Amino acid sequence: MSDSENNASANRGEGSGLFDSMPPELALKTLANLQLEESRIVAPLKNRSRLANQVYDLVQSFLTGARATKDTYYPSLTDIYSDLQMHKRAISDKTPMPDEAELLRTVCLMSVQSPPFLHILREIPNHAESPVFISRLVAPTEKHPDKVSVAYRATLRNNLVQLKGMMRNLDPDIPGGPAFNRLQDVNPRAGRVETLLGAMFFPGMGGDASSPPPEDGHNDEITLKRVNQGLRIKLFRPLVMDLIREKMIFSLSCQEIRQQTGLKLPDIVLFNILENVKQRFSRLCEILTHDGVIALLDSATASNVQRFLHSNHLQDAAEAAAHSLLEHSGGNGTIPIHIAETAAEMIRLREWYDHQSKAQKQDQQKQEIQSLLQKIQAQKGIFRAKNGRKIHIDEKYLNLLLNESNSPVLVAADPPLARSGQREAGDYETIYLLYKDRNVTGQAAQTALDAYEKTGDAFLLRILEDLLQINTKSDQELKQYVPPAYLEQIREAIRDTYKVYLSPLERLWLAFTGNRISDEKIARIRRRLDMERSAQERSASEKKSKARSRKARQDVKTLARQRAEAGPVELAEQSKKQSEAAGFDHAAQEVLNLLLSQVNQMWDKNFYPNRDQVLRLASANEKEIAEKVLGLVDAGAQSTAAMIRIPVPGKGYVYGGNDYVHLHRQDLIERFKRKLDAGEAVQVSGGATIQLNTKEEDRQFYRAMLQYLNHLPVQ
Repeated sequence: MSDSENNASANRGEGSGLFDSMPPELALKTLANLQLEESRIVAPLKNRSRLANQVYDLVQSFLTGARATKDTYYPSLTDIYSDLQMHKRAISDKTPMPDEAELLRTVCLMSVQSPPFLHILREIPNHAESPVFISRLVAPTEKHPDKVSVAYRATLRNNLVQLKGMMRNLDPDIPGGPAFNRLQDVNPRAGRVETLLGAMFFPGMGGDASSPPPEDGHNDEITLKRVNQGLRIKLFRPLVMDLIREKMIFSLSCQEIRQQTGLKLPDIVLFNILENVKQRFSRLCEILTHDGVIALLDSATASNVQRFLHSNHLQDAAEAAAHSLLEHSGGNGTIPIHIAETAAEMIRLREWYDHQSKAQKQDQQKQEIQSLLQKIQAQKGIFRAKNGRKIHIDEKYLNLLLNESNSPVLVAADPPLARSGQREAGDYETIYLLYKDRNVTGQAAQTALDAYEKTGDAFLLRILEDLLQINTKSDQELKQYVPPAYLEQIREAIRDTYKVYLSPLERLWLAFTGNRISDEKIARIRRRLDMERSAQERSASEKKSKARSRKARQDVKTLARQRAEAGPVELAEQSKKQSEAAGFDHAAQEVLNLLLSQVNQMWDKNFYPNRDQVLRLASANEKEIAEKVLGLVDAGAQSTAAMIRIPVPGKGYVYGGNDYVHLHRQDLIERFKRKLDAGEAVQVSGGATIQLNTKEEDRQFYRAMLQYLNHLPVQ
């Protein structure tokens, strides 16, 4: 390589890429002339020119295969130190042997040049039981100028593999230690990913946090900061992203809490070890209900927390304390930062738990529905899901199939399905199901045709007619799940079955002439059958209404009899209970006011509760009244008009104060617009930010809230 090429390489390498390094020929030439005045190398490394030369030679010897006894691709600092001792003994070098701290200092200085002589890798060794890291060195060689980038990829892959292997036995610390007693011992960052993987970074040259005095205008702290920054960019951040993709860790964003409080709270990134997360969450609840934490709360919140604790609602008590702590922690310094971090994690972790529980329930339902569909498909024909009082599948899923328009299952019933309103399995004597698949419908059609041809029994054809709705659906739609060859056969057979509705004389005439029944007569017969069907539906509806009326009258008679048999005291108490149940009493109004105040506070903190979360705000003694109140809210009762519910697709409803939503309507619209436009980022301690996308589920929520607010009438 010529001098001009060497200079070009040096100029090109400075800051032009993550894995740039000084080419071997240029590196050896530069190290040999470190003492020259015109050398661009910083003074601390000039003073270690001899050691730097020896280290670089040993690294090159290792990477080029000259050290054949080695069993790893890249030398560790221990390997270099051992080889350095052997080298000095071999040449009878009488100069003092540098200690390991001096070797690390020299290597760090060589790695922070522009471009660097070599790169420092941090790798988890094989068979490690916890995330510990050893230092390895790499530099380009003459034959392999891409040695550095290959080494980083290999190290990243190896670290991921090692972490996967130790996940089963990994037991991250929890805040407060194994036995929590004192608030001073609380460290919310214990056990987090950035803490466990923080061993990747160098705490100091001598293995501790202390730094030696400055040397030639530089000190170890500055050098280590540059080394650790490179490790963060090239190893730590890519490793965290890989762990997230592998679902070995999960992140909880604290962006909203940071905006609300102004505190510099890092996002929470934890290993996805369910048992450890459960222990961690329980410990957070213990910390936030500690007497020392309760003493930091205002009197109203402290009273509310104590009320939850007396009713054995530890999580609700901790959540109430957490919201209050964060509300009063914005810049006044009265709330210790580690307590504020604990509160933030508790809130986000409980939201995560709620989401996980919901997702787990949905997964279970999905599996059950999938199993049910496989069962229906395996019938290879029409499946009788209900016969009299006997139901062969879960009734809740049968009701789902009865009302689902886009179901992969066709449904028919006796009496015929109601054309409007909510259908329930109990309204029908018999229910038939047919899976939408050409093989299944083809077998069902063949069975029905054979039965009609051999015995004249049109029962299966009638069921098939209702299932396929062959008279109303187009051929294009039917051919998606019915073999085309069967469509005309089914239609002709069904046409022939309408002969039974003709008079004997008409049937005789058709038999004598060999004609088919005309379309006009079939249309008249269908209209008559539709009228009979509508009459049956009205009759069934009237029967249900009469049954409800009879039950109501029976309840009144029972109540009257109980009153007649009860004594004066019992009668008074019973009358009081009935009057309270009949109207919106004082106790219900108090519970509504309590729920409203806390729900409005939750909206202030950018938290929008669903029904279960609102119910958790009430104590155990108030649960029944709270359910009654929310029932009236759901029904749109005037007595509970102060609280509203907002529909959110896929999530049900969120609840809020009517006056609050109208008063802050414009601010809320702007807030949700910002959230809809902004992406999310995972921020970990130390300044690293990992960019993520906003979840589609959250975007649907923001759109639903904006749609409601935009159509909200101005008061």
